[in-house]
Amino acid sequence: MLYEKYVLFLYRKIDIIIYIKFAIMILVTVTEFRNNLSKYTELAFKERITLKSKFGVLELSPSKEVILNPSPSGDSWFSNKANIKELNRRIADIESGKSIPIPWKKAKKNLRHEL
Repeated sequence: MLYEKYVLFLYRKIDIIIYIKFAIMILVTVTEFRNNLSKYTELAFKERITLKSKFGVLELSPSKEVILNPSPSGDSWFSNKANIKELNRRIADIESGKSIPIPWKKAKKNLRHEL
């Protein structure tokens, strides 16, 4: 496990000392993380914790809440329950055969004609 909390550099110019802190992540293996789960989950709120496994590297990113919005941009349309209900109804209609999905090229062509 690599654990260095801060690297401190000093720069002196005209009797002014500037301190620059560079945070270095804590790199742990999945086994080490599993064995000390509570320690590292608590520490993740204060430090950058990175897990290293045979599949790659994963960085823990703590949050105060779970956001179920599927939009990468966080579009508020998905936060409205009525919109999600209507979307689920339309998906169910397509799956049951009540509605037929329109290919994107055809829908785009129809939109051009309406404008």
